[in-house]
Amino acid sequence: MDAKKKYKKGLNECIKNGGVINVRVGLTKLTKSIKTTIVLSYLLDEFIKLDSLKINVPDENIMIMTTLTSSELRAVKKKIKNYSFMKVTREGIPASTFYEIDLDLYEAEMNKLDIQ
Repeated sequence: MDAKKKYKKGLNECIKNGGVINVRVGLTKLTKSIKTTIVLSYLLDEFIKLDSLKINVPDENIMIMTTLTSSELRAVKKKIKNYSFMKVTREGIPASTFYEIDLDLYEAEMNKLDIQ
């Protein structure tokens, strides 16, 4: 199956199965971007769901859940790498993207911006 068909199939399954992202609107104060806010919110949901501070989330999953294109996701990932509370790394063979959150730094950043 080519990438476009796979993406559309995944998107249709997500919509059909009621995929939900708990968007933390207050994050927009930090990100100044709704796309970055949505991806960060999705990642925060994944940290909670997987009960881990370091997770592997394939780009394809993020693109399906957020409907971002690969170039939009690349731009968002560049922004996310600049936040002190997030660490984005490529690990393994073949390489996968891992996201790691420092909860103390995250809480401090949210408190600094008065985000609940």
